[in-house]
Amino acid sequence: MTNAYQVSIAARQLLEGYAAAMQPLCRREGLAPNGVDILLFLANNPGLDTARDVCTYRGLKPGIVSFHVEKLVQECPFFMSVVFADG
Repeated sequence: MTNAYQVSIAARQLLEGYAAAMQPLCRREGLAPNGVDILLFLANNPGLDTARDVCTYRGLKPGIVSFHVEKLVQECPFFMSVVFADG
């Protein structure tokens, strides 16, 4: 039977593996891990496109979301058209 400690260890290992897998992408694109998470969330969830949605489903604080979205808008001119494109 699985206990809470084992679930906690497995969750930590999953998060560490995700972070390790995202590092090359972050380096290549020059983006912070939170910025990549936000970008991927918005791209993969077209109906969830508000800061509140990102905060709720990704567990990020509003200030962090605001900072990274602003940075994405400044550094990636195509960001708004790609993420918020119709259809």
